[in-house]
Amino acid sequence: MKGKTTWPGRRKSSLPTGLFFYLLVNVLLFFPSLAGQVNSASHQVEVNTLDKALKIVNFLEEVADHYQKTGRFQGKSAEFSEEELSAFFQEMFSAEVPAFKKITLKLFPRNKVEGWIVLNFKGMELPSFVKEEINLYFSAVAEIKERKIRLNFANIFIETQKIQPEAVEALIKIVAEARGLETKSLESWYDLPAGISGLSTEKGKIIVRY
Repeated sequence: MKGKTTWPGRRKSSLPTGLFFYLLVNVLLFFPSLAGQVNSASHQVEVNTLDKALKIVNFLEEVADHYQKTGRFQGKSAEFSEEELSAFFQEMFSAEVPAFKKITLKLFPRNKVEGWIVLNFKGMELPSFVKEEINLYFSAVAEIKERKIRLNFANIFIETQKIQPEAVEALIKIVAEARGLETKSLESWYDLPAGISGLSTEKGKIIVRY
């Protein structure tokens, strides 16, 4: 995917570059893992969003249970809409990132994905130059190999400012070490959830093989 993503309404940002990177990394450190759990008691959610998220959560739990009992894949596939996938990550991120407000994913053929993330800092003690609400945008291609997945990012924007992957890589290492997390990179591979043999995308949906 070349050029800018299709999300409209980018606004010019007043944030310094260093803070751009920091905010982005705090989201990206959580993004690639599909194994997150929804904790509905830890935050307020819209019922419709939670219902969509739980559809995927319940599916993953059932598939994992079968795989752990039999050690075998079932040779089946399931489809989930981009709205359901967005809701799944919405619930996961809301529990992990206090400033997280919303994520919207758009899925395309050949494992292409675009994302729009909204961070909201209302009520938080931050410097006056930090906007109350910030928009992050990205486009990427999901690469799946031997039951592992990684995202190859084509573009990353905070508002109108394009972020270079090399700068994000450097900050991921710094933030991860400061938080005592395993150091990852934008090119790190992650295991698929237990019982899932593969993933692929079509326009507006993800196909999960299990």
